[in-house]
Amino acid sequence: MCKQGEPGSPVIAYEVFADALHRFPKRMRVILMEEDARRVKELQRQMELVRSRQADDITKRIAVDVHHGDFHPALLQELRGIGALGKPLFVLLDSFGGPDIPFSLLQELGRYPSTEVMVTFEPSFLTRFAEKHDGHRQLGDEAFGSPEWQGVFQQSPSGKFTPDTAPLRRILHDFISEAPDGRTIPELKRYALLK
Repeated sequence: MCKQGEPGSPVIAYEVFADALHRFPKRMRVILMEEDARRVKELQRQMELVRSRQADDITKRIAVDVHHGDFHPALLQELRGIGALGKPLFVLLDSFGGPDIPFSLLQELGRYPSTEVMVTFEPSFLTRFAEKHDGHRQLGDEAFGSPEWQGVFQQSPSGKFTPDTAPLRRILHDFISEAPDGRTIPELKRYALLK
């Protein structure tokens, strides 16, 4: 549950998956990693509650595993342990406020072509905390893979926001130039700059 009592990401995701399984005869496994032991119990309770609202046919086809531990490297270890890496995966990395998901984890998951990753974090974290140079910028560097994201601090604080895409363009340029034979369209579509 979130602060205002609304369902959290795991509950919403489970409901979306359950709805999809009404239309498709598939099976899936949901692996949830929680670092805080107090929240593990609440997460288990919430998942039991959302599962209780579904038909038996659906709950039999969605396995839910809740684990206590830091998601990195524990998530990769769990995925390797069950033989899931290399198979179709949707990985939602829902940070707790700031950008606390290391880019190295994204790189590892990105090595598997059938894996899709979605990362969430509150952008306000960057402007509220990272500007102060008190260690939070390093978290941003780890999350984005380099300090280039810090270019956002040079942008005008005016009401009109014009994103500085130069760092992203450079990353895309490097990605293309790393492949002597070029990149495929599906590889290039991984970048949000390409619409």
